[in-house]
Order: sequence, then C-alpha cells, then structure tokens
Amino acid sequence: MYRVIELTAATVLVVNMVVALTLQVFFRYVVRAPLFWSEELARFLLIWSVFVGATFAFRHRTHMSIDLIGSILPARFVGVVDLIGRLVMTAFLLMLAYISWQFVLRFTDIRSAALNIPLAIVYIVLPATSLASIIAVWLPKQGD
Repeated sequence: MYRVIELTAATVLVVNMVVALTLQVFFRYVVRAPLFWSEELARFLLIWSVFVGATFAFRHRTHMSIDLIGSILPARFVGVVDLIGRLVMTAFLLMLAYISWQFVLRFTDIRSAALNIPLAIVYIVLPATSLASIIAVWLPKQGD
C-alpha cells in the first residue's frame, strides 16, 4: 500500500509539473500570451516532489549515510547501531514536523501571488512528509 501511495504521489506531481511548464512554453512562444500562474504552480509542485522524494529515499534507504561504524563493529552490534540511528532520525523528524507545523500556521493567511492560494498549502508538505518519513524509517527496506 505504501508503495502505491509513493508512486501515485510522485507520478501526479511530476506529470502536473511537466504539463504546467509545457503549457507555459506553448502559451509564451506560440500564442504569445504567457500564463501568469504556471511558473508558480511548477515551483510549488517541485517543492512537493522534493519532499515526497525525500520520503521515498528514507523508504528505500538511498539517502547518503556513513556506515563506517557498522562495518568495523562485530555483527552482533550492527542491529544496535541501526536502532540508535533510527531513533535519532525519528527524533529529528519529529522535531522537524513540529517546527514546520508552526511555520505552516504562520502562513495560513498569506496567499501566493499568482495562484492566490494560502501558502500554508504549499508548506504543509514539510510536516506531512516528516511524519511519513518516520513511518518509512521504521518500515523494512524496500525489497526485503
């Protein structure tokens, strides 16, 4: 189920970003009447796709990591080091979710220039993906 959500979110974000940018190019150079909202929409979709991608990277364990400690310790301690790493990541992501939620609350009344949507809609991705990343940290590595 988690994989379906990941793939659907990534597909929807990237396809919509490509459509918005294609429309912008078409209207700017063919119709000669640029769309005023497409660049802003593409920027917001890029922000969302970056954070959804970060969650994807947590799930598939593809973020950069330093595994020196795990490689020099005896095998019986590798699990303990992994557990400590997951606990540290969870604490960080919880703190990030809390702080970013406070940030979202500050932007509920401020609207974007072109789309006229609350900026909180754009910034809600950070606490949402922080919480999703916590789930991803504790799920088994994809393919296991």
